[in-house]
Amino acid sequence: DVTANSTAAGGRGGDAFQAGSRGGDGASANATATAQSLDDQVVDVAVTVSGGWGGQGLSGGSGGDGAAVNVTDAVSGTTIGTLILSQAVNGGGGGISNGGMAGAGGTAESSLTVVSDANDLNVTSSAAGGKGGGMNGSAGDGQRGAVATSLAVAIGAGAVDVTSGAGGGKGGGGNGAGRSGGDGGSALAAAVGVSVAGDVTLLVSASGGDGGSATNGATAGTGGSVTLIDAAGGSTAGSLNIKQIASGGWGGSSG
Repeated sequence: DVTANSTAAGGRGGDAFQAGSRGGDGASANATATAQSLDDQVVDVAVTVSGGWGGQGLSGGSGGDGAAVNVTDAVSGTTIGTLILSQAVNGGGGGISNGGMAGAGGTAESSLTVVSDANDLNVTSSAAGGKGGGMNGSAGDGQRGAVATSLAVAIGAGAVDVTSGAGGGKGGGGNGAGRSGGDGGSALAAAVGVSVAGDVTLLVSASGGDGGSATNGATAGTGGSVTLIDAAGGSTAGSLNIKQIASGGWGGSSG
C-alpha cells in the first residue's frame, strides 16, 4: 500500500489582560498531500486542517476570534487499484472572556472533487465549525457556533463511494440574568457520485451544533438547525445507493 498523510494547525491567538484590549485571532492553516502507484496498489491519502483558537480575554479583555478555514482539493492520488482520498477541515474556537466580549468561532468549508480511473474510488470530505467563545466568570453572552459546509464529488470508472459530512460549532456559554448562551451553528453537506459501470454509494450527513450553556440566570442557547433536501445525487449503469441524514443540535444546559 501507498499512504500519505498531512496535518496542519493554525496557531492560537495571544491573550489579552486588561479592559479594552482583545485577544489575538487564531491563525488559519493549509496543507496538501498526494501519492501514486504505478500498478494496482491501494493508495490512501488524507489531509486534516484546523484553524487556531482565539486568545482569551482576561481581566476585562475580549476574546479573539477562531480562524476560519477553507480547503479545496487538498488531496490527490493515482492508481488503477483502490484510491482512498479524505479531507477534513476544522474551524478554530472563539476565545473566552472575563469582563469583555467572547470571540467568534471560525467557519469551516471543505470541497473535494475527484476524477479517477481507479477500479475502486473512495472519497470523503468533512467540515466542523468552530465553537463560539463563552463567558468565564463575568456577565455576558456566549457567541454562536460557526457554520460548516462540505461538498464531495467523485467521478470514476469502477465502484465509487462518496461521503460528505458537516457539523456546526457549539455555542459558547452565557452568564448572568438577561444574558444568553450562543446558539449552535448550522451545517450543510452535499455529495455527487458518477461511475461508468460500477456501483455508486453516497452518504451525506449534517448536524447542527449544540446550544451554549447558561449560568446565573442566563438563557441557554438553541441547538443549530439543519435542512437537507436532495443533498446527494449520482448516476451509473450499476446500482445506486443514496442516504442522507440531518440532525439538529441539542439545546444548551442551564444551571
